[in-house]
Amino acid sequence: MSLAPAETVCGFTTIGLSVFGKSCCTPAAGATAAVLLALVAFWFLFRVVALAVLQFFADEIVAAVEVQHYPEAACRAKKLPFQQD
Repeated sequence: MSLAPAETVCGFTTIGLSVFGKSCCTPAAGATAAVLLALVAFWFLFRVVALAVLQFFADEIVAAVEVQHYPEAACRAKKLPFQQD
């Protein structure tokens, strides 16, 4: 296993990995790696984005549950300003 010499593929200079004298860096391999990387990034970032969106609606959900299940505590509840939320 060794580094293959630099070559130009679609206008980009690449340095591929050579195994048994054959280059492993092809445009299809690069595209596959990019798709796999995008899927992994989506898998990890989905939770962060979902929680950020959910946070915008959490106050309304909590208020509705308090009114339905804890009416005496709901009338004493204070609405927090956006900065403290």
